[in-house]
Amino acid sequence: MRATAAGNTSYNSGTADSTVTVTISRAANPLSYSPQTVEKTYSNFSQPATLAAATNGEGTVTYAIHSQQGSSAATVNYFTISDNSSSALTIAPFTPVGTYTVVVRAAAAGNTNYESGTADST
Repeated sequence: MRATAAGNTSYNSGTADSTVTVTISRAANPLSYSPQTVEKTYSNFSQPATLAAATNGEGTVTYAIHSQQGSSAATVNYFTISDNSSSALTIAPFTPVGTYTVVVRAAAAGNTNYESGTADST
């Protein structure tokens, strides 16, 4: 940046240079993932459940099971994400009748303008 001052009868005109450093940081990732409800009936076969995708993620978005619990809050292992690049949930065969809380975590890798970020859907 250059500043210039006009002279007058007491002083000559002059200029002065100064360096200005501007830093622009990456923004927080606007990734969001809303709660969802899935209803299935008991089956001897694995069952797919199509979950909605996370929204407004910047960078590649992947999905993973973060936690799963039965109605008694005990940890269970009946649910998987079949492909981490989609939010397709798979329910194991012979999963007992009941209500389960499954937390699916979406992770956005970020890019040159946005940080990485995560959001959960319960």
